[in-house]
Amino acid sequence: MGSRGILASLPGAYYVNHPWTNRAAEHKPAQLAAAQRFGFLVPDTLVTDVASEAREFAARQSNGVVYKPLWNTPYRVAGRPHSVWVREVREQEITDAVAVCPHLFQARVDKAFDVRVTAVVHRAFGARIDSPDLDWRRRQNLMRCGPVDVPEAVRVSVHAYLTHFRLVCTGRSTSP
Repeated sequence: MGSRGILASLPGAYYVNHPWTNRAAEHKPAQLAAAQRFGFLVPDTLVTDVASEAREFAARQSNGVVYKPLWNTPYRVAGRPHSVWVREVREQEITDAVAVCPHLFQARVDKAFDVRVTAVVHRAFGARIDSPDLDWRRRQNLMRCGPVDVPEAVRVSVHAYLTHFRLVCTGRSTSP
């Protein structure tokens, strides 16, 4: 956080997006609320630190549930950097450890492929990502990418989302 604070405080510096603006836009519940407000379909979602609520939510989802980190926070396991990937979770795997901090669970959505949209002001560039994994970022050596058209309705929604968070450039992923 220290180096980010220094960079964010440079007088007269120019940013694509100011570091504090980026940081504010990284909060998953705010992202989901804005995405829904601006026309994106958002799977049923639960943020909780109560294991019984999480298990009940999982039991109601006919297609299963995935776990997603609420915030992209780097951490270490046995002194080594570790990443948390989106992963499928079964009801019986949800333990009382959920009480340690809030967790985000979402209804699992079948995917044909992922799409990464990079938006710069009013323009949107799409990339199709074919990956065997639920989270394409996990094993990038196994993914294949190619261009894909961004529908006008999606471009308009992305622009509204950017404006809401005071961003001029972003990359977001969706799964059709």
